[in-house]
Amino acid sequence: MAGYDDTIQRNAGTPGMRFDGGRFDFSSGSATCEVPTRLARALCGLAMADLSATTSPQQTVLGYKVGDVSNGAITFVRAGAAVNEDARMSYWLMGW
Repeated sequence: MAGYDDTIQRNAGTPGMRFDGGRFDFSSGSATCEVPTRLARALCGLAMADLSATTSPQQTVLGYKVGDVSNGAITFVRAGAAVNEDARMSYWLMGW
């Protein structure tokens, strides 16, 4: 896993809360993806299909975070059983 990448990820805050957002890719054959974060604790996170780089229909439309931040990363899992495609996702993550 690479570290936090300011070219595809951003972090912002409000009093008492922080937000991460950006994009990541699920690899074909993998149901999960570890995404670097600057948060210490993640309350919720959601990933949505980013179809800006493809013209093909995509089976992976949603993903969600599982567990909590560990070693500077959070794990996202595909929402659905299809793991046979590369899938680019845009995501947001909320916590502190």
